Amino acid sequence: MFLPIDPQRPLRSAIEKTLRLSPEVYSSPSLAAIGLACHEAGHALQHASGFAPPALRSALAPPARFGSFGSCIFILLGAFTSMLGGRRND
Repeated sequence: MFLPIDPQRPLRSAIEKTLRLSPEVYSSPSLAAIGLACHEAGHALQHASGFAPPALRSALAPPARFGSFGSCIFILLGAFTSMLGGRRND
């Protein structure tokens, strides 16, 4: 399987079937750069083989992002209503 490497834009593109590395990573001989390139290549191989967990993660990411954002709203709303309500003397 041939996967072109584009050093201009980072990350991988499943649509274009291209592994993209930043110029720093592409031109660096460091172990960290090699590890990053291998990590991204592993994701490309998972996508090519139809490995299910990455697809599941992609499907669950939008609701998780909304839940994270929503929790901040509820925390702020709770703090605001707490300040407005004052103390209750029971």
